[in-house]
Amino acid sequence: MDHGRLRIPRVFVAFRAIALVGGVVTVFFVIETKGRVLEELAP
Repeated sequence: MDHGRLRIPRVFVAFRAIALVGGVVTVFFVIETKGRVLEELAP
């Protein structure tokens, strides 16, 4: 089996997995800032 042909698709699968994890983290853990001023967000 030629393993050279499988390297490029695996790279894109890895990128997709990382992007998916980042998207899920963003949706669940990043606060909404629309319509809020900086003073409301600063601790």
